[in-house]
Amino acid sequence: MKFKKGKKLLLIVILGLAAVIGYELLLSGKKDSNSTPIPPATQDFDVAALNNQIVLIKHTTTEYTNYGSGVVVGFDDTKTYILTNAHVLENLGTVEIINGSIQLNAQVVPDSFNHVLDMVLLSIPKNDQLVPVKFATSYNVGSLVFAAGYHNQNYDISAGLITSINADRINSNARINPGQSGSGLFNSELELVGLNKQYVVDSNDAWLSTISIKVEAIITYLDTYL
Repeated sequence: MKFKKGKKLLLIVILGLAAVIGYELLLSGKKDSNSTPIPPATQDFDVAALNNQIVLIKHTTTEYTNYGSGVVVGFDDTKTYILTNAHVLENLGTVEIINGSIQLNAQVVPDSFNHVLDMVLLSIPKNDQLVPVKFATSYNVGSLVFAAGYHNQNYDISAGLITSINADRINSNARINPGQSGSGLFNSELELVGLNKQYVVDSNDAWLSTISIKVEAIITYLDTYL
């Protein structure tokens, strides 16, 4: 009988210590975190549906070759249209659109360079494997978002939250990397919220946030050409 009581007391002590340690770890985690937490990754969402809505852009000039990303935004009887950042195509040369086995030369839609908004529209021969995005109609600070595009020529996607919304842009902590200029920012319904154009770093070049062009500005821009 004494042995059973001792065993029960030992179990209570162990559980108590575990609770204290867990509480201290929780407090420690809160103290160390100064930013909005990144949500769990994307396993709860069919993000594979974005694969045919995002393309790799290869830009070749006489001096260099660089890469960016683009978003499929529409089509007509003969062409498919791709939106990217204007700065991806500085010193314009040959432009190729790549997605899996697809590799097609692209043309800049006449007069579509907008350096203020940092957008330009490309066209390729119509391709039924590429699917236009759906445009989001609402989003808020704190909304879950995904940044999807190509980094080092490899498809990459990261999750984050919208941290602020301004007149012409969205800030989020969905991380992008070099090469992902022109990638898409999508909500949990996989609708386009913005076009990622740059990221912000601190004085030590540590990544801080992503800046995206708002979907409303994108739609207004596309209304001129599509």
